[in-house]
Amino acid sequence: MRNKLIIPGLLLALILFSAKRCDEGPPDSSRLEEAEWMNVRDSLEQEFGSAYLDEETLHAFEMRAIQKLQDYTEYRNMFCTDSLDMVFRTQADSMIANLFMQGMVPQIVQQGTAELFLDSVRVLEPLHQSGPEEYRGRLSFVQCFVDRLGDEPITGKPESHLVDVYAVRQTVPLAQDTLDIWRVLLGVIY
Repeated sequence: MRNKLIIPGLLLALILFSAKRCDEGPPDSSRLEEAEWMNVRDSLEQEFGSAYLDEETLHAFEMRAIQKLQDYTEYRNMFCTDSLDMVFRTQADSMIANLFMQGMVPQIVQQGTAELFLDSVRVLEPLHQSGPEEYRGRLSFVQCFVDRLGDEPITGKPESHLVDVYAVRQTVPLAQDTLDIWRVLLGVIY
């Protein structure tokens, strides 16, 4: 019987002596997490927050701009598809707005059931510094509308267009802090 009382007593003593005191600071693991967070933040700032963009980064941003132009085509086609639910169409409209500089989002004119296709997208004018926190360039592309009413798709007349491309430095929220990063955005299509 006495052995049965000793075991719970030892467990209670172990719990009491191993518990942290009120005057102790945060555990080492939270300090480690905070140090890791600061390393991640510093790494992001070094990667995306530099004041100057080198040639390699500018080229990568030009490729990103081409991808954004292709994304615009996909989102535009989703927005103009009447058979899609309105929630998807509204989301596509929001995604289009996120691809462009503020105030430069193109007005979408629906072409019946025709889908927009791009071809021959290329960098016409490489990104170059146009301000302290802005780089500007230009892409050229050919677009045409394809209507699939019957068995044979009907292709509209191909049209050549240009689009301005921007790499701008913007402040974005990051947890309880902010971070200055470079964003690639499309400008006016003409």
